[in-house]
Amino acid sequence: MAKRRTRKTKQRGFKEILILLGMLFSGILFIIKIIFGRIGWVEVFAPVVIVFMILFLLSVLKTAVRKA
Repeated sequence: MAKRRTRKTKQRGFKEILILLGMLFSGILFIIKIIFGRIGWVEVFAPVVIVFMILFLLSVLKTAVRKA
């Protein structure tokens, strides 16, 4: 009998989940900006910037721990 091929489910990593959450939150703030207009552009894109800063700091910390 032939072997059945099963699909492997792709598991998302921590970095990818963090980026997706930042994009989702930024999108929600963008919709709020369109509706109300009271939020500035800095506040709209702040979650994405914060996520990338966290990921950068985590990679720096991981490198520092490896070298120590």
